[in-house]
Amino acid sequence: MSASRQGLCATRLARRVEPEGARAWHGIGWSYLRVADGARASRLSALTGSDSQLDPRGVDEAWGLSPTGHRRTVVQGIERVAVPGPAAAEAVEPSVSFEHAVAAIAQSSRSPVLALGGGLDAAAVLVAWRRQLGTAPTVVTLETGIDRYDEVDAAQSICDWLEVPLARVTVNPRELVEQLGSVITCIETPLYGLHPVGRWLLARDLARRGHDVVVTGDGADAVFRGRPDYDYIPIVAALTDAAGLGLRSPFFDDQVLGSWLHRGPDPDKAWVRDYLAQRGAPRWLTSGPKVPRMLPCDASALPLPRHELEGLAGELGRPLSLDTTRRRVQWSTLHMLMDVLRGRG
Repeated sequence: MSASRQGLCATRLARRVEPEGARAWHGIGWSYLRVADGARASRLSALTGSDSQLDPRGVDEAWGLSPTGHRRTVVQGIERVAVPGPAAAEAVEPSVSFEHAVAAIAQSSRSPVLALGGGLDAAAVLVAWRRQLGTAPTVVTLETGIDRYDEVDAAQSICDWLEVPLARVTVNPRELVEQLGSVITCIETPLYGLHPVGRWLLARDLARRGHDVVVTGDGADAVFRGRPDYDYIPIVAALTDAAGLGLRSPFFDDQVLGSWLHRGPDPDKAWVRDYLAQRGAPRWLTSGPKVPRMLPCDASALPLPRHELEGLAGELGRPLSLDTTRRRVQWSTLHMLMDVLRGRG
């Protein structure tokens, strides 16, 4: 495709996708509606009170026990305000929309920093950044010292390949539990794992270093799967915002999302693998499987007031089970959240 034809397609695509459509599709910037009286607010806690009742189906969605939609909250009678996703769009060469989106992020940020793990998505962002700008942003990776969670070695190998410096943001594992209450207050939803807490600690540190934007590969899994990550992207976006930073990803871009929804699902991310391979990436990066990461925690450190948790279990009409770390995180964070929403936090 010629450069002029690519530009024409990109222009048409931009016109056919709803403004802020990609961010809406990802669930970024939700507001809330109290069905009884039509009251709306940007925070769930603004619409709740001491008599707020749990919504069992909303709790199951938040806990990862059922597919997550875009409407239910953990409180009966309060819904997320529905937002339109992007319209169907004309196909555009993916590398064009992707690299344009990366360049737009680079050019609109005062002091951006790229959060790099060991996977494909942020690596592709870094490659595109260098191709479009001729230089690289500040690149950081999170280091917790937790075995089989950190991706420091893989991130260092990516940076060595590209001859880019890598900085480490080191956090103490005990902070992951200590900061859990602050995280729940920011996101106003319970969790089933502590991975978002690591993102909160990373964002706070980067804000203290003077950065204004965190750039990531967030949203790639959702885009290539064709289904939003409502139990992840809105959470890390809210935490980044609470830390005083903007969260940017090329996969939040209307043109990138519209193009991929038009093309159909690519759950193995064949396009990203090809994009990197064509630009000289090593085979261990382009051919490696996706490795899901669950952040471990010291379950004994979680606040688990048995009597109050049994009360919540009674409201939900189910037995209280604390026999796994995942369930301890679920019940502990639900308790923290309801204290906030009922005015006790």
